[in-house]
Amino acid sequence: MRIKTRNPSYKTMGQEYYVYEGNLVPTPKWIKYDAVCITGNESFRFHIIPTDTIIEMDDAVVDRKPAPKEKIIQVDNGKGMSYTVIIGTKNTTCDCAGFGFRKTCKHIAIAIAEAA
Repeated sequence: MRIKTRNPSYKTMGQEYYVYEGNLVPTPKWIKYDAVCITGNESFRFHIIPTDTIIEMDDAVVDRKPAPKEKIIQVDNGKGMSYTVIIGTKNTTCDCAGFGFRKTCKHIAIAIAEAA
């Protein structure tokens, strides 16, 4: 696989693009952003490439439509109350009291199931 990315430091470093070549490998679980991982060389075991920097994959131009940053879902508790769950790219929150204590709640599980 051949991946061409834009260099976010282009103006200071002078190199506009980077090109990585290797085989696709699973993205590690500790990566908390959208990324693609490919095998590296003797210096790096693998490269973690943020998907928002990818321009081409295997010489095909990548459509870079931005993904929605967060989803807001209203969850009814069945007793006449509803709670607002915000599913973000890095964390998920709920405005119920239980979330304030435990940092998780059943409303989040319901919202994630609805969003899927």
